[in-house]
Amino acid sequence: MTDAVLITEGKPVKGQGHRIIWCNKAFSDHSGYLLSDIVGQTPSLLQGVGSSREARKRMRDALFSGLHVREEILNYTKSGTPFWNEVDIVPVIGASGAPDFFVSVQRDITDRKRRELEIRALRLCADFASDRAPFVETAATVLSATQVGVWQLELGNSLVRCDRRAAEILTGTDSVHIHIDDLLHNLQSDDKEAIRNLFLSAMEERAPFCTVVGYQRPDGNKRVLRLWVDFLLIDGRQTMMGVLADVTSGSQLIRSSGSTAERTTGGAGQGETSAPNRLGRSLAGFLGLSR
Repeated sequence: MTDAVLITEGKPVKGQGHRIIWCNKAFSDHSGYLLSDIVGQTPSLLQGVGSSREARKRMRDALFSGLHVREEILNYTKSGTPFWNEVDIVPVIGASGAPDFFVSVQRDITDRKRRELEIRALRLCADFASDRAPFVETAATVLSATQVGVWQLELGNSLVRCDRRAAEILTGTDSVHIHIDDLLHNLQSDDKEAIRNLFLSAMEERAPFCTVVGYQRPDGNKRVLRLWVDFLLIDGRQTMMGVLADVTSGSQLIRSSGSTAERTTGGAGQGETSAPNRLGRSLAGFLGLSR
């Protein structure tokens, strides 16, 4: 695939940033934006709810300082489809010593990010299997599961990044980015409070855990899911990393009422957090997420 190329002015416009003056055909083919759509706008039009604030700040600071910068960031096409973008921005210095232009070379690295996610998930499973065997029957559950998927949520973000198997389990589609609010909404009603409390306690302790939940997909299909969750530092960012297994076919846990949430990690996590002021918060609020 030919790299996408975007060229912006060297001098930022106050309150806007560096305006686009040219793009190549590869950029238009991949993003859906024609040159006529974007001339005079800034590259921030590619950003959205899942774009890292830290990555955006690093790029902005480098541009305003006239420096080279390279970042990996979640961007969006004109149709709203998310993709991981490796962005390499180089200043073209003019006679005055200041940048006349910035040339941005961009490459879609979504497949690579998906592979990295799956590798981290395998390590997480291995960690649970070797160190937490008394608390989690990892091998037995995975072997009996209809499907096993991988997900990741950068704290402070609002999009859960899934591999395609997790996306199929959770939505019945191949959408690999799912909003946290949508996932919480689809939990069985009696599970929501229990899961929220479980996450609150685990977040405070940074404690890995495993739980079983009832889940109803947007198409009405009811599933039973087992989740393994750990809190990792990935690329310098606090991240929830998890594996989910669809154990519906081997479970009798689906029911119209009653909670299936359970805490199965040991150590400090054996006591549940119960302070009323914390239990009254939603998971999204606790994580600093917003729609």
